[in-house]
Amino acid sequence: MLPLLGVVILVVFSSAIVTAAVTTTSDTSYNGTQSDSDQAIEITYTVSPEGGTINNMTVNFDSTSQTFIQSNSFSFTVSPGGADINVESRQGNRFFIQEIEPNEEVTFVFEVYPKTIKQEEIDAASVQMDYIQNGQDLSDSETVTANMSSSPWFELQAAEETINQQESELQQVSLVGQITDIAFLGGIVIGLVGIGFGTYSWRRRKSERAELKREHAANLESLAERMEKTSDGKKLNNEAEDIRADLESSGDGGTSGDDW
Repeated sequence: MLPLLGVVILVVFSSAIVTAAVTTTSDTSYNGTQSDSDQAIEITYTVSPEGGTINNMTVNFDSTSQTFIQSNSFSFTVSPGGADINVESRQGNRFFIQEIEPNEEVTFVFEVYPKTIKQEEIDAASVQMDYIQNGQDLSDSETVTANMSSSPWFELQAAEETINQQESELQQVSLVGQITDIAFLGGIVIGLVGIGFGTYSWRRRKSERAELKREHAANLESLAERMEKTSDGKKLNNEAEDIRADLESSGDGGTSGDDW
C-alpha cells in the first residue's frame, strides 16, 4: 500500500507542476486610414511566470501566412524597472531569458505588416515559448490576432455604400420632382392657390436635387482619390465633372437660399 500511495502522490505532484506555466498578454495597434500610416501593425507582448521561477526561456516570434515581421523593429522592457532580468536577442526573432522570477515580466514590442487588408481580423504573429520551470522542460504557443476593420479597403467599401445610397436618393428625388412638376402644371389649371403651392414645392425639390448632385459629385472625387487604378479614378472624376456641368447648364449651380 505504501509504494502505491507514493506513486499516487508523485503523479498528483507531477500534475501540479505541469500546470504551472506562464502568463501572457498581447495588444495590437493598427491605424490604416491615417494619412501617415504605412499599414504596420504594432504588437505588444508580455511574458510573466505563473507559479515558480522560469529558467532558460526562449521566446520565438514568427510571422503568419497573413503577415511578415519587421525584424529590426523589436524592442523590450523589463518590469519592475530594477529587476535583474537578462534578455538576449538571438537570430530569427528569438529572445533568450536566463531567469525570470514571479511578479517580474518582460514586454516585447515589434511591428508586422499585413499581406491583406480585406479581412476584419487576421493572425498577426505566432509565439513559441520553451522554458524550464520546477525542473521540467515545458513549452507554450499562441497566435496573436489583429483587428483590421480600420483599413483603407473597409473605408472604401463604406464610401461606395454611401455613394450608392446617395445615387438611390438622387433617383428618388428626381422621380418626386417629376411628379411635382406635373402637380405644378396642374396647379395652373386649378388656380392661383395651386400655382403658389406648386411653385414652392417645385423649387424646393429642384433645390434638393441640386444639393444631392453637388454632394454626389464631391463623394465621387473623394472615392477617386482612393482608387488603386488610375483609369478608375479618372472615370469617377469625369463623372463628377459631368454632374457639375449639368448643374451649371440647368441653372442649379448657384446657392439655393432663395428656393427655401
